[in-house]
Amino acid sequence: MRAGVVSFNVALRAGRTVIRDRHSGAIHRERGMDGWILNLTSDGRGNVNQGAGRFSVDPGELLLFKPEVCHDYGAATEPGRWTHLWVYFFPRPDWFELLQWPEASGGVLRLDLRRAAQRPTVEALFEDLIQTAIGTLPRATQLAMCLLEQLLLRADEANPMSAHMRLDPRIQLALDYIQRHTARSIRIAELAHLCGLSESRLSHLFRSQLGMSPLRWLEQQRMERARELLLMSGRPIREIGAASGMPNPVWFSRCFRRHAGMSPRTFRERGGQHPARPS
Repeated sequence: MRAGVVSFNVALRAGRTVIRDRHSGAIHRERGMDGWILNLTSDGRGNVNQGAGRFSVDPGELLLFKPEVCHDYGAATEPGRWTHLWVYFFPRPDWFELLQWPEASGGVLRLDLRRAAQRPTVEALFEDLIQTAIGTLPRATQLAMCLLEQLLLRADEANPMSAHMRLDPRIQLALDYIQRHTARSIRIAELAHLCGLSESRLSHLFRSQLGMSPLRWLEQQRMERARELLLMSGRPIREIGAASGMPNPVWFSRCFRRHAGMSPRTFRERGGQHPARPS
């Protein structure tokens, strides 16, 4: 992870933030976060970015922050309060075509549902997603991811770019290849050759469409695979590391802790549940 990039060290986290004073509660993360953030204004008004790129969001508008895009927002002067629902997540490979939204400013994407027929459904799904994510149900994260997928599919129905913005087929080819070969060593040169691109061009396309490098995407997929095996199988942790493409147990444990905020053993013992954090 790049220096200055914030991480929640979980696969998914969701909540509601209420900013009642325009002079406090503002967020500024210069390097953004390691995952994606989806944000829905439910009350009041928010201001995003500063200077020439500044814009406001009203109830019914969705924002999407790609990884490592600056987070700079707070309540607008009028009415001086802002309530927004949010979810931090890492997209599944087939979601990226659902994340091609119009750009508002500075890499922040925006989708206007204020007058869309899908708005009530999207708002209800978001509320359900939050309650599921913060609850104690078994497999809460998996259930929340299913709700998030439904939310994105319904929002896509109102996306004016939906019929035109599709994931570059060469990037889709690379994603599919990584998914099929997560357990083995994969080099950037190998992916570039597969896609008929130079390594620099492949990396550029990855960042522009997915918001991250090919190696970061590969690492995330390996950690998702490890999470599943830790929860769904009784295999030794060393074997799970190898099956996830990381045969060195020390490196696997270090990498897993960086992503999950705890060791593989603790993750398994807690059933994948992360200690509650303040929003």
